[in-house]
Amino acid sequence: NLTIEEEKLRCKFLSLKILTFTPISKLYSDKIPPITDEEVDELEKMIDKKINRIIFIQKLSQFRNRGIFQIPEREYKILSKLFNKIIINFDKNIDYECMINIIILSQTYYVIKEGKKEYLQKEIMDNNIFKTEKFWETYANYSIMKEISVCPVGDNAEDEDIQTKYSNIVFTQLVPITNNMIDF
Repeated sequence: NLTIEEEKLRCKFLSLKILTFTPISKLYSDKIPPITDEEVDELEKMIDKKINRIIFIQKLSQFRNRGIFQIPEREYKILSKLFNKIIINFDKNIDYECMINIIILSQTYYVIKEGKKEYLQKEIMDNNIFKTEKFWETYANYSIMKEISVCPVGDNAEDEDIQTKYSNIVFTQLVPITNNMIDF
């Protein structure tokens, strides 16, 4: 569907425009100007669709891989607005994969305020979803099952080996999830 593909490309482009402040992007700054307020509003509407949320999160995650975590104040506010939009609509969209990434990204990107790092997490942590037991329980189960599903278990594995492997997965998932629960 050409319309859907054009929208996906537009979402990717707008997501990249948020990140034009970086030295690497400065090479292209004459070709890609910073995102406008109207474009932020457009992107905010686009992320109602799952495919566009995936694109948006992928672009931010790819940017994270570059090791650039400090962002300017304007981009901090834009990301805060978009993250909060995704979180507020979570009940409508039930997308734990997206929430995992939002939590990680919110603990990654920061702005310097009064000489101190202020992480995006501060801007999203007051959302009611993070105050519910149901969210954290389902979030933990989703994370554990996701890891178990990619855990290779050989045909000749004994029950004890499988049990140990699954126990290790549960433990390695619960520790960061528990930390996130405390932080949020």
